Amino acid sequence: MHPAKYILVPLASISLMGVNQSQNPSDPPRNKAEDFVHFGAKLFKATHSKPMSEKVEEELILHGEPAEICTAVHSGFTARFLRYKTDRRVFLNTLVISSSSIKLPNGINLGDSPQKVIAQLGQPTRAAANELEYVFGDPMEDSAVFQFRNSKLTLVKWSYELD
Repeated sequence: MHPAKYILVPLASISLMGVNQSQNPSDPPRNKAEDFVHFGAKLFKATHSKPMSEKVEEELILHGEPAEICTAVHSGFTARFLRYKTDRRVFLNTLVISSSSIKLPNGINLGDSPQKVIAQLGQPTRAAANELEYVFGDPMEDSAVFQFRNSKLTLVKWSYELD
């Protein structure tokens, strides 16, 4: 067991339906890119109880409670998450889609060009030769990374910071 420090946001606080929903009514509405960043957590929340397979990678004590880091394979995506053993609370860390069986929001599809992703979501936070990244949050960062091969979208990876 390794000591770890996590700041956790319960999945129950993430809405599955709707676009531009703020966590707090006084918050400004989110833009398309920020909504896309939150899509991975919404997808996981809707499907995390039905994986095709699941593996415990590490067991640890967190905030005095037994917990485990797990990887789950679902139809169309793979997720890595933290689960408390006592009450089964679950917190998503990463979700990766590399299959066109998952319908992505904002009209984005695997096979799209970087230009189409930018046209749909706006300018990325970071850009590299084969990657676009959209990041939101301060100080905790959530992100969506788009990976391209031969100018075609091949993978989308969402990351939610646990700290």
